[in-house]
Amino acid sequence: MCPGRWLSVTLLHVLVTCWYVSAQQQRQPPVLADSNLGRCLNGLQSCDVSRLTSDDIGRMAEAARQRNRENCRSGSTACDPNGLPKEEFEALMASNRERNLQRCLAGANNCDPSNLKPEEARQVAAERKKRNLERCLESTSRCDPTALAPAEAQAVANSSRKRNLDFCENGSSKCQPLQLAAAEAATVAAAARRRNLDACIGGLTECDPTALLPAEVAKFHAAAEQRNVERCLNGAADCDPMALTPAQAASVAAAHNRRNLQNCIDGFFSRCDLSILTAPDLAKVGAAEEMRAPRRKQ
Repeated sequence: MCPGRWLSVTLLHVLVTCWYVSAQQQRQPPVLADSNLGRCLNGLQSCDVSRLTSDDIGRMAEAARQRNRENCRSGSTACDPNGLPKEEFEALMASNRERNLQRCLAGANNCDPSNLKPEEARQVAAERKKRNLERCLESTSRCDPTALAPAEAQAVANSSRKRNLDFCENGSSKCQPLQLAAAEAATVAAAARRRNLDACIGGLTECDPTALLPAEVAKFHAAAEQRNVERCLNGAADCDPMALTPAQAASVAAAHNRRNLQNCIDGFFSRCDLSILTAPDLAKVGAAEEMRAPRRKQ
């Protein structure tokens, strides 16, 4: 290649490079300007509008409108309804009315009755009446008896009597005996006798033996006798051997001998009484001891 042509190509390359760098610098603002634009687009107070171009100001205004739309859609207090287009403003008002209706139907404190249509107000009133009836039927403190219709008041009274009868039948401290009718009082008395009998048969401290009927006394003694036999058969410390019949005493003695023999065979000599073993039993104990001896030597 001739020198003149080489110089021309090199000069052209330099010119193209310089043009590209200049174009890139014009297209990309300094980092500091980009940071300021970001603050402006995000609506931050540190935004310096004086440093923005006309295009940047347009972008900032569009970002502000978009933020306002999102605030209005989410129900945020930062919403400015006047900054919305007509269609979005009407949609926002409809959404707000629907949210308010749902709050009123749920009995929320932030319900605004003034924003309800007549039909919506009737719907909210019916829902409030229904909630009050449910509270009264459940006997909660938020019940308003004055808001009940005659039929509702009768249903609440019936529910209250039924609840009191349940309390009394279960022996609850919430029972109000004076509110019981004669037939209900008889039912409650029978339930109390059944509970007392169950407690006596089960050996519970709630048992009142003086309240037992003659037929119940026999059941009480039979259950107490059976519990004592079981304790004695199991070798419990609270066994009362004096309360055993001869046949029961024989069964208890046999059970004691079986436990004693097994303890001796197993090598639990702290719980073994060799003096009460028979000759065959002693032979069994000796055989068991001989089988354990090789293992001890190992």
